[in-house]
Amino acid sequence: MRQLTPLERVSNLTFTLKNEIIELLESILERITKMKTYSIVDLLVDQYYAPRSISRRFNGGIINYAEKRENVYLPEGYEAYSIRFRPTGTHSDQWATVAVKVAD
Repeated sequence: MRQLTPLERVSNLTFTLKNEIIELLESILERITKMKTYSIVDLLVDQYYAPRSISRRFNGGIINYAEKRENVYLPEGYEAYSIRFRPTGTHSDQWATVAVKVAD
C-alpha cells in the first residue's frame, strides 16, 4: 500500500470534516423542525391575569380565552390582545385588553 502525500491526507481530512459538519447541521435542522411552536394566544390561555389598576387589583383570574386585537394602536414592538378571564371566586367572566411585547 502506498503512502499518502501530505496534500492527499489534508484533502481526505477536509472531506471527512465537511461530511461530519453537514451531518451535524442536518440533525440540528431536523430537531428544530420537530420543535412545537406556540402562538401568543396559546401562551396567554391558562395563565393568571393580575389587573394593575387599583380598583380591580384583587379581581385577577385564569385567562380562558385570548384574541389579537387589530383596532388598538400601541408602540412599535407591541401587540394588543383581548382576554377573557374568570376572577377567582366568581362564576362570571370579565374582559380586559393586554399589551404583549413581541420584539426586543
